Amino acid sequence: MTGSLCNSERVAVLISTYNGQFYITDQLKSILSQLKIEDRVFIRDDGSTDKTLELIKSVNDIRIEIIESDGNLGFGPSFMTLIHKVPKTFDFYFIADQDDVWIDGRVSRALKALRNKNCPMMYCSRLELVNSKLESIGLSPLYTKTPSFYNAICQNIATGCTIAINQLALFLIRSMPIEKYYDGRLYYHDWWLYLNISYFGTVVHDPIPSVLYRQHEFNQIGMNDGLGRYYTIIKKILKNSWFSLLINQLNLFYEIHHKRIPNKDLEKIHNLCHGSSIQIARSLIVNKNLEFQNHSDIIFFKILLIFEFFFRRLPSKI
Repeated sequence: MTGSLCNSERVAVLISTYNGQFYITDQLKSILSQLKIEDRVFIRDDGSTDKTLELIKSVNDIRIEIIESDGNLGFGPSFMTLIHKVPKTFDFYFIADQDDVWIDGRVSRALKALRNKNCPMMYCSRLELVNSKLESIGLSPLYTKTPSFYNAICQNIATGCTIAINQLALFLIRSMPIEKYYDGRLYYHDWWLYLNISYFGTVVHDPIPSVLYRQHEFNQIGMNDGLGRYYTIIKKILKNSWFSLLINQLNLFYEIHHKRIPNKDLEKIHNLCHGSSIQIARSLIVNKNLEFQNHSDIIFFKILLIFEFFFRRLPSKI
């Protein structure tokens, strides 16, 4: 067992499941092997119709607790609901997907980064991409620039299954009204965590992978480095308006926090999420505060803006 370095520290793992019968058992075994007897795994099922819940119960470990579910919410709102329902008494909270495998040492590496910090803190890491048989097929992109709020506005570098937060970060997220997550403006829980914690706290990105990220027929995320990553992003955009996701999320951030945002930032954020689509797009293009991980990301960002305007019917005002 490679759990916490300090015996008094307690870890909670949060998993939202949905029809995950093929891999959930392997994932739970990899997680439980790194936890102490005092730690817990909290699972919210998002309306599975297969044997997921049956398999979870068959693991028969006292550290696993199933949170009562109120139906299918989608993965983003489901995780946010879980964050709001788990006990607030743990020192650290890890997010996990149902079909990955934790690399040995994940807990200890994350706690080393999160420990003894007096602000909301989030850890995330690189991924090792594997096939359905856990054979390595590559790595996720290596991000070299420091995570920041103005990077979080336009990019998400925090893959949810690698995230761990401290208790202060949990308090921050739970200070927001839970009903805000059900109005359609929140889609990616990990991007939302990155946006909020990078503004009010600190985010650390570990260049060493902490998770085996399984690529299979039910989860073709395709997080390869290079051109393959952009191809995957384009496929996602064809399903959902990237511009709307970005702006709706920032609009939600502004709506919740505008009374506590300093004046020096308030107008900048307001201009990026209010007004006509054309006004917002112009603000995104000319804004010098936005930060990207590399030059190709800047070019891709502008191409996406052009694509959204020429090939989608965006709302005239947001």
